[in-house]
Amino acid sequence: MKMVILSRVILFAGFFLLLGFSIFLQVRPNLKKGRLLRISCLLLAILYLGTISYFRLTHLDLPQGQVTQMELPEGIYSGQVKDGIPQGVGSLTFADESVVTANFENGYATGKGRITFPDGSRYVGELQKNRMWGEGTYTLVDADGNVTEYTGSFVDGVLSGEGTIQYIDGSSYAGSIQNLQPNGKGILLLADGSKYEGEFLSGYFHGNGNFTCASCGHTYTGSFVCGMMQGNGTLTMKNGNEYTGGWLRDSLNNRLFWCASPYYDGNYYVSMGKPFESSIPDFYQD
Repeated sequence: MKMVILSRVILFAGFFLLLGFSIFLQVRPNLKKGRLLRISCLLLAILYLGTISYFRLTHLDLPQGQVTQMELPEGIYSGQVKDGIPQGVGSLTFADESVVTANFENGYATGKGRITFPDGSRYVGELQKNRMWGEGTYTLVDADGNVTEYTGSFVDGVLSGEGTIQYIDGSSYAGSIQNLQPNGKGILLLADGSKYEGEFLSGYFHGNGNFTCASCGHTYTGSFVCGMMQGNGTLTMKNGNEYTGGWLRDSLNNRLFWCASPYYDGNYYVSMGKPFESSIPDFYQD
């Protein structure tokens, strides 16, 4: 460190001497050319040596090769470094104890890598500037240990656009995703074989869609609002009977016929089957 300080002194001394000599020439323009040349060469040599010494010593003072622990503004790094900057294979532990393991370029995790989070969740895929960025799979582990798997395109740590979701009960979704939830057009296949194809909003059936109940064989095609049959739609029973009309909260003419869609609790889909058998009219029965 002392050598680095000395090289800085030489560097700045040479610079200021050269600057002072330039000013001196303005005052003494008649200085002999031979003496002028010698002084100029001397000052330039001092400046050159100071510059070379400074850069060599400062680079020698920085970590090189493999380090086991190096403090960075982002956290603690271990792995390959060049001139004190992460460069090569390594891992970075952030303040929240999440860890990114990848190939580092110019100090950032880039390309294929892995991020593990304190709650057990993990991400495997493409990275950019230490964040989930590109194609990858995010496996979310909730407080009860349940696992939900998201696969798709990530931008700045957020899953956006087209992708797939695999739920804990075996249900799966393929389509547009926003904030880790179905949003836009997509297809949901429930574990019991039921299927919804249509529009979603924050995970709920919302907009036009088609839902087929595997357990009863009935199908509803029409408008949904927040997961419920609402608006114009057609309910087709397994026996071929149909009803087309206006729906309100799964009800027809103030009478609850059938809960067509499963309940969405914000994270998972719960198949509700036919919970209101007593409200179903005779023609609805098989």
